Amino acid sequence: MLTESSWSKILKIVDEYVSETEKTEFTCELNPEDVSEELLDDISVAGVNRISLGIQSMDEVAQKVLARCPPDANRRAAKLVKDRFSNVSFDVLLGVPNRPIGSLVSTLDELLASPPAHFSVYCLEPGGDVGERVERFFDAVDVGRSAEEYLLVCDRLETAGYRHYEVSNFALPCKESRHNRVYWEGGDYVGLGPGAHSYLFGKRFSNPPSLESYLARAGGQLEVGRVYDNATPAELEVERVMLGLRTDRGVAVKSLHCPDGEISAILEGGLGVVHEGRLRLTARGYLVLNEIILRLSRYSRD
Repeated sequence: MLTESSWSKILKIVDEYVSETEKTEFTCELNPEDVSEELLDDISVAGVNRISLGIQSMDEVAQKVLARCPPDANRRAAKLVKDRFSNVSFDVLLGVPNRPIGSLVSTLDELLASPPAHFSVYCLEPGGDVGERVERFFDAVDVGRSAEEYLLVCDRLETAGYRHYEVSNFALPCKESRHNRVYWEGGDYVGLGPGAHSYLFGKRFSNPPSLESYLARAGGQLEVGRVYDNATPAELEVERVMLGLRTDRGVAVKSLHCPDGEISAILEGGLGVVHEGRLRLTARGYLVLNEIILRLSRYSRD
C-alpha cells in the first residue's frame, strides 16, 4: 500500500540512524496478489534484499477457506520474487479444516521444487483471528491433526536441508531471519506505527493501537506509549526460559531452577535433548512448548 514516495520518506529518516555497514538485511512482507514488477522495482531500489511472501497453501480449496488468493496468483508472485531476490521466505499455514494431509504434502512438493531460502510455518488455531469469512471454520480446526501436519513439515524441511532454528522457522544455511533472531535472543528492536511494540534498554514499549490515537500523539517528537518495566524476577525467568526454548540454541541446564527429574521426563519423553550442557526441544517438544516452559520455570516462582 506504500507508494514510492512513501518508501522514500521512510528510508530518508531510517538512513539518519542506520549506517550503510549495518544494512545487511532489509525484509519486506508481501501478499502474493500485490506483487508486480513495478512494486519489486520500487522496493529493490529502496534497498530491500529479503522478501517474505504469504503463500499459505497451494491448494485451491484451502485458499478459498482462508479467503486468500488462488494458487496461480501464488505461483506468479513466487516466480517474480525469486527471479529478483535470492533471499526469499514463504509462509505456510497448517491446520486448515477439512483438507486432506495430501494437500499439505502437495504444497510442500511444489514449493520445494524451486526452494526458497526460508520457511515460516504457522498453525491455524481454534478461535484465531483470520477474518469473518472463515470464522465458521474455527470449530472445525483439529488440534491433533495440526500436530500431525507440524511433525510432517518439520521432518520434510529438515530432510531438505533446512535448519529448524525456531519453533515456526526453518532456514537454509546462513539464511536465518535476522529480525527473528533479535526477538528470540532478547536483542533491542524498535517498532514504529500504531500498536507497534519495542524493546530497548531492558524495557518494553507499546504505541497506541489505533491510527487516530497514534497520530494525536505525534508532533515534534512522538511520545512513547505504555512502558512495561515492572516485570518481577519470576516473570523475567519465565521469559528467559521461553525465549531460549523457542530456538534450537535452547537453555543452559545449569541455569534451570528445577529438579533433575523434570528434565529427565522431557528427555525420556522424546521432547528434548541435551547437547553441550544445553537443553533444546525436539519437534514433538515444540508441540507442548507452553507446558514445558511452565513446568521448568514454576520452581522460580515458589
